[in-house]
Amino acid sequence: MKKIYLCVMALSVSVLSYGQATQKKISFGATNEIKSTNDLVLTENALKHFEKQPTNKAITTIWSDDFDIPANWVINNDGQTGAEFGWTIDAVSDGWWSANGITSTSGGNFAELSNGNPTLTPGTQALNVTYTLTTAAPLNLVALGGSDKVFLEFEQFGARFNDLQEIQISTDGTNFVPVGDNLDKAVLSQANPNNAYPNPDLKLVNLTPFLTPTTATSVWIRFSWTTNFPTQSTNANVWVAYGWYIDDLKIKTLPGNDLATALPYYGSLGWEYTRIPVAQIAPIDFGLQVKNEGINDITGVVLTANINSGALTFASTSSTSLSLTTDTIFTAPFTPPATVGVPYTAVLSLSSDSIDEIPGNNPTFTLNPFEVSQYVYARDDFGTPGNGGGSGPTIDEFEAGNLFDIFANQTLYAIDVVVGTNSSNVGAFIDAVIYQFDGQTGVFTEIDRANGYTVATGDLGNKITFAMPNTPTLIAGNSYFVAVHTLNLFTYGTSGTSLTFATNVGGGGNTSLIYYPDMANPNTGETFLTSSTPMVRMNFDPGTSVNELSNNTTFSVFPNPSNAIFNIVLDSKSTEVVNLTVNNIVGQTVLTNRVTVSGQTRETISLADFDKGIYFLTIDNNNEKQTVKLIVE
Repeated sequence: MKKIYLCVMALSVSVLSYGQATQKKISFGATNEIKSTNDLVLTENALKHFEKQPTNKAITTIWSDDFDIPANWVINNDGQTGAEFGWTIDAVSDGWWSANGITSTSGGNFAELSNGNPTLTPGTQALNVTYTLTTAAPLNLVALGGSDKVFLEFEQFGARFNDLQEIQISTDGTNFVPVGDNLDKAVLSQANPNNAYPNPDLKLVNLTPFLTPTTATSVWIRFSWTTNFPTQSTNANVWVAYGWYIDDLKIKTLPGNDLATALPYYGSLGWEYTRIPVAQIAPIDFGLQVKNEGINDITGVVLTANINSGALTFASTSSTSLSLTTDTIFTAPFTPPATVGVPYTAVLSLSSDSIDEIPGNNPTFTLNPFEVSQYVYARDDFGTPGNGGGSGPTIDEFEAGNLFDIFANQTLYAIDVVVGTNSSNVGAFIDAVIYQFDGQTGVFTEIDRANGYTVATGDLGNKITFAMPNTPTLIAGNSYFVAVHTLNLFTYGTSGTSLTFATNVGGGGNTSLIYYPDMANPNTGETFLTSSTPMVRMNFDPGTSVNELSNNTTFSVFPNPSNAIFNIVLDSKSTEVVNLTVNNIVGQTVLTNRVTVSGQTRETISLADFDKGIYFLTIDNNNEKQTVKLIVE
C-alpha cells in the first residue's frame, strides 16, 4: 500500500476513544495551526442594551481613539511603500476590494490594511511581510479607569482569506502577545463570496487575562497582519488581502455578571455529521464555549439542547463559571434511534442563577440539521453545490475531501462526489480515493481507489458514485479520509462549513482538506484546510459496487435509486460489443441499446417515460451476462 503524508502541517489526532462523552478528538494542525482566540464578540445592539441597564452605570469608557490624529499611531509596513501596501490612516479607501471603506460611527479617518492589488496586478502581493499598527505611547489603564479589568472595543470591516489578523498588546513596548484575532470569521472565497464582515462589525476583546494591576499601568495596543500559512510563503495567492479597516477604538471596564457564548457544536467524538448510516450511529453530544466576562463568579450554569421543538431535551450538569475564565460545556449525549430519514434540529441555550447583564452575547443557537440514513455517511449540508478547489499552487492535480470516524465494522462500496457547476469541469478526468488515517503519526495510507471517470455536461452540479474495486472493510476505531482526485483543472461541489480549530469547541475541526502533491517528492506536498465542506461522502450501499461482466469487462451503475436517469460506466481491457436491455417487473422489455466498449465507456439511459418502480438492467456481451435491479423513485 502507498503511504502519503497528506499534511505539511504535521497532523496529529488523538486515538479514537469510546470512553465518557466528554472525551473529545483533538484537532490537528501544526506549523500553520490556526491559533485560538480570546475574543469577546458582541453585537452592536447587545452593547447598547447593556449600556442602558441601570446596574451597568459602573461600566465606563476610559480611553478612545478614532484616528483623527494619525500621530497617535506608529506604522511599520515591513519595508513596503505605496498606499496599497501595509497600513494607512486617512479618510480614503486605498485598497482594491472596497471602494468606500468602513462605515464607522465617527466617520472621517480610519486605519486600513492592504497588500497589493491582485486584480489589477496579479501576483504582485508582498510576500513574507508582517504589517503592524501600534499606539505611539503606552496607556496607563489603572490611572484612566482604576482597574486592570477592561476590554477593547473597535469597529472593523473587511474579509478574511488566508489572513492572520491579530490584536496584540505589550506591557513593555517590545514583546507583544496576541489577545484576539479574526479566525472566528468565515473565509471569503469563490465558493463563499458573501463572507465579508458586516460594515461595521463591532469587535470586543477581553484584555483582563493578560494584565495585572501592575502591568496595566503601561499598555501598548497593536493590530498585526500577515498570512496564516507562512510555510506557503512563495505562493503569492497565499498573501492576498481583501482589506482590514479599523475605527472607533474604546477601552471599557468590565461588567459584573456576563456570560458570553460562542462556537456552538454537535458531533460524535468531536466530528459533525449531517448523514449518519444506521450501522455508524454513535452518541452525539452538544457543546458551547462559555466565557465569564464579568467580575463575579456565576453559579447554576446549565447548557440545554432542545431538539425538534422540545420533542427531546438534553442538559448539562449545573456548574459554576469563575470570573474571567473560559469553559466548554457539553450536554448529556443523545443517541438517535435507527429510524431513517428523520431530521433532528437542536437549539442550544445557556442559563444560570444570575441575571446576565449582556443578554445579547448569550443568544440561542440553532444548529444545522442531521439525520440517520441507510447507507450514506456525510459531512456536507446537501445544499445547492458551490464550487471548491480549482488548480493548485503550481499544478492542477489535487485531492479534496473529508475525514470520518468508523464506529462499527462496515464494507465501503462507493464514494459519492458532487461535481461543481463550472462548465470548465466538462472533460475533467477524476477518480475517488480512501485513505486510513493514523492519528499518532499523521500518515494517510491509501487502501482503495476507484476507476477514473470523465465528467460530462450532465454531471455538472450532480452526484457521481465511484464504486470501490476492492470494497474495503472499514474497521471500528479507525479514521478514514475520502477524497475526489483530479489531474485537471476541476471544481468539486461544496455545501456547508467545516469548522476550523479556532471555531470548534468539540476539538474536531480541520477535517476537510485539500491536498496538492509534490511531484518531485511523492510522499510530501502542501495541505490546506478548507472551511467550505467538500461534497464527498461514504456510501455503504451494496448496490453501488463494481460488477464484473467477464475477465475483460467490469461495469457500475449510478445513481441507483434514481429519479429515472441512470449512468452506466463500462470498463473493458479490449474492444467488445455489449447489449443493454431493461425489463419491467413483469418481464416486458422497455429499452434496448447496443454499445461498443473500448477502455472506459459511459452510457446514460432514461426511464422517465415509464412509471416509478423496479426495473431490471441486463448487460450481455454474448458470452456473459449480468442483471442489476434499477429503482426509479
